[in-house]
Amino acid sequence: MMALLNVKTKKAQASVEMLATIGIVLAFTLPIIFFFLTASHYKLDILSELQAQAVVTTLGDGINKVYTEGPGSFKTILVNIPSSTQKLEIKNKQVILTLDSGEAVTYSLFADSGETVDVENYPITLIDSSNKRSGLVSYTMTCREEFYTPHIGKPPAPKVYVFVEERI
Repeated sequence: MMALLNVKTKKAQASVEMLATIGIVLAFTLPIIFFFLTASHYKLDILSELQAQAVVTTLGDGINKVYTEGPGSFKTILVNIPSSTQKLEIKNKQVILTLDSGEAVTYSLFADSGETVDVENYPITLIDSSNKRSGLVSYTMTCREEFYTPHIGKPPAPKVYVFVEERI
């Protein structure tokens, strides 16, 4: 009977040692895994900001170029919209992309000159919660000219503006 009790005690001791070993391994590996997951999330935020900067710069440069070339000119661009995009809009002479984190990336239209770019339907919202987009999206910018009457009794004056639309 003593031999049988001794075998059961050794099995229990091996089980306790195994649980202790697993506990120690988990105690060291869980913080490391948590650290790597946190670091990868931080890098994903940086990547989203860099993509957002590329989107607003490409879109803004396209609008500036088309406006500079004058009526009849157009340009089609392909941009990679980050998945964390909350809103993409053109207002107050700026292209603004707002991320889910609340951070806004902006690009000023004709920042280095006194020019003012008129965008049709200004301000225009290209992406918002009702038409969420991510990935590759194509936009066409077209420079148009129309005549309007600034005041009653005055001759029509030309107005040049840029029309921005998403290409599907």
